[in-house]
Amino acid sequence: SLSAEVSEVEARREEEKSTMASKEEKIVNLLEEQKQQSMQLTDLRNEITELQKKLDTKDEQIRSLSHENQMLSETKAQREKEESNIAAEEEKVDNLLEEKKQQSMQL
Repeated sequence: SLSAEVSEVEARREEEKSTMASKEEKIVNLLEEQKQQSMQLTDLRNEITELQKKLDTKDEQIRSLSHENQMLSETKAQREKEESNIAAEEEKVDNLLEEKKQQSMQL
């Protein structure tokens, strides 16, 4: 009968509404989840940027210290060379003094 058909159509319509509402809720939930993930991704990108800045700073410190170490090594080598020259000069002076002493003893 017509009334039975109307009831069946209305029942199908209610079922479709319920299905649509359920799908809409899933879409809203997925969009919210996507928004959260996007925010997390932004946070991670910011954290990576900060870490990269720290790494760049450390690299610069290492370069600076390496340069400073090189300069100190060169200064040390120069100083050792000068000390060696001084020791050689002192030995020459000692030898000359010894010669003078020997000469004066012979006189």
